[in-house]
Amino acid sequence: MGYTSLTAFPNGITSIVPGQPATGVGLSPDIWFDCPLYSMQIDPALGVVEGDNFTRVQATGFPYELIGTNGTFAAVADAPYGNALLSAPTGADNNEAHLAFNNDVGGMIKCNVDKPWWFETRIKLSQIAAEGGVFIGLLEQGASADAIMADDTMILTATLDAIGFQIVEAAANAAPNWRTMMQLAARAAVSETAAVASTNFVKLGMKSVPNTAGTSATVYFFVNGSVLADAAVDTDTDFPLDKVLIPHWGVKTGKNAAFSITLDWWKGAQLR
Repeated sequence: MGYTSLTAFPNGITSIVPGQPATGVGLSPDIWFDCPLYSMQIDPALGVVEGDNFTRVQATGFPYELIGTNGTFAAVADAPYGNALLSAPTGADNNEAHLAFNNDVGGMIKCNVDKPWWFETRIKLSQIAAEGGVFIGLLEQGASADAIMADDTMILTATLDAIGFQIVEAAANAAPNWRTMMQLAARAAVSETAAVASTNFVKLGMKSVPNTAGTSATVYFFVNGSVLADAAVDTDTDFPLDKVLIPHWGVKTGKNAAFSITLDWWKGAQLR
């Protein structure tokens, strides 16, 4: 799997994701096998776990904040297991739509060195050929605004704390890449060629693995349940160390091309 310290967690509690292949619809085993999901749901002293299957979606209001020019957030019809659609519709260049958990007020994951955390989401892009920008991952609390991606270049505002997955395409590209990145004072690439994007459903995930002493942590990135070769370490330049972050999905159009993200589910957790 590319790492060796996955069992070094407090309390000796583990949670297994049974019978689920890495490429399956549900949680990816290599991300979640060491997360005490069920124990945290019973005992909040152990940690926090949140998520959504999007079987109930409202256009605005708790538990999400929607911000962006002409952006919409709505349930998807005829989706029996729940889907939501975040759209930055056509009508003008550089339309932008962002969705932040917990009304973008309080975070749920602190990117520190001694408390492991997990995040995964299953999403689908409406298009990949036209100019556009995407951010999916963890972003600082209170960050959502009408223009947190730069017009035309599609990059995130440099002052935002973040760690996650991006598509950044200032020009049309028939085969853009998912890029992994982190950001504090400035954007730092983890991998600019993490995976080739498509319009199929994809699972994007991360987990933070502390060392046995709890003095350092490594964040691994996963696409469809498989760990990527490049990871982020808390000592890296522009690692968002000790920042409180919120699950976030964002999309920006280019050249008047409608762009949307279908959200199937997400799950996030962190030990106390």
